[in-house]
Amino acid sequence: MTIKESLNQIKLGKLKFVYFLKGNDSFLHSFFTEKLSQYYFKGSKHQKTLILPDEMNGKEIIGKLFNEDLFSNKELLIIRNPQLIRGKYRDDLIKYCLSPLKSKILILIIDDWFDKSVFTRKISEVTQIVNVQTPFEDEMRLWAKYFFKQEKIT
Repeated sequence: MTIKESLNQIKLGKLKFVYFLKGNDSFLHSFFTEKLSQYYFKGSKHQKTLILPDEMNGKEIIGKLFNEDLFSNKELLIIRNPQLIRGKYRDDLIKYCLSPLKSKILILIIDDWFDKSVFTRKISEVTQIVNVQTPFEDEMRLWAKYFFKQEKIT
């Protein structure tokens, strides 16, 4: 699925609580995250958290996913390189993706578009991949037009 298709679904109210971004364009990672935040939070109190598996262990990551906020604040969790989560916690992450909490949106990011690991296959079975590779040259014009329109530049 392209970013455009995914954002159009979000605009139509077809929000998912788990997104799987695959590709190495960091601008598109942050662009998608910001657009999703605008539609999901709509100015309400919220929290965004970046989780890096090489800085947190699997138990802490899974605990963060399943931890409910007493004040029902909406939360956006971003896990970069979730394939680094090992053991039972990797299975717990896949289970979470099947039945996520409605107070949180989880974004999984894997930079390697060509990654064919078992984990990537399992995640792509339970959630749809959003392509965040750097656009090809012919698509760059469309992106430029889009950004000019967004910034009201003629």
